[in-house]
Amino acid sequence: MVGALFGANVAGTLWITMWWAFFIVVAMGIALGVYAALEMKKLEDKSE
Repeated sequence: MVGALFGANVAGTLWITMWWAFFIVVAMGIALGVYAALEMKKLEDKSE
């Protein structure tokens, strides 16, 4: 019983950790995309 509860708890924690990692990666990707777009815009403004 205790082992089953512990196992479920570990699986739940792993699942939550995976979701957090996924969201962090997505957020970082969006942030990098926005940053790159802004930097490209700055470079375009300078070149004109």
